[in-house]
Amino acid sequence: DVYAKMIKDGWNQKPNIRLCHGKWQDVVPQLIQEGVQLDGIFFDTYGEHFMDLEDFHRLVPQLLSKPNGVYSFFNGLAPDNLFFHGVACQCVKLQLGEMGLETEFLPCEIQVNSKEWEGIRRKYWHDRDTYYLPRSTWKPQFVDRKIQATSDTVESDAKRTRR
Repeated sequence: DVYAKMIKDGWNQKPNIRLCHGKWQDVVPQLIQEGVQLDGIFFDTYGEHFMDLEDFHRLVPQLLSKPNGVYSFFNGLAPDNLFFHGVACQCVKLQLGEMGLETEFLPCEIQVNSKEWEGIRRKYWHDRDTYYLPRSTWKPQFVDRKIQATSDTVESDAKRTRR
């Protein structure tokens, strides 16, 4: 379990580190209500649906510090079809753009041995040599805008994700 490994490795003893154990749908609204701001956010989307990613994205502007916060996520969007992967990336870029975030997809060369994936139903990679790492930062015109985080918005977003 990831949480136990982080404790074992001493992450809970490091300065400016707060480990939160639980489903993001429960933890993130609590952090927002506490007024927590994060310099960096990485969302591991493996096993999540696209609607879950959209729900999480709606909460990112309330958590990400300004002006230098960075957001990223595991980019497993349409992993078996490069065309649809590109379309999904552009959709995410537009959605995050409406929230004030500028998103780029940084190409990272990877080497994947197809033998390692034999017998795996949900592969991360499908015969590709490039992974597109999302990197989102605040657009300059959004840096001074105040994000309204009401408890009603946070609670309704969290409840919607549980459906």
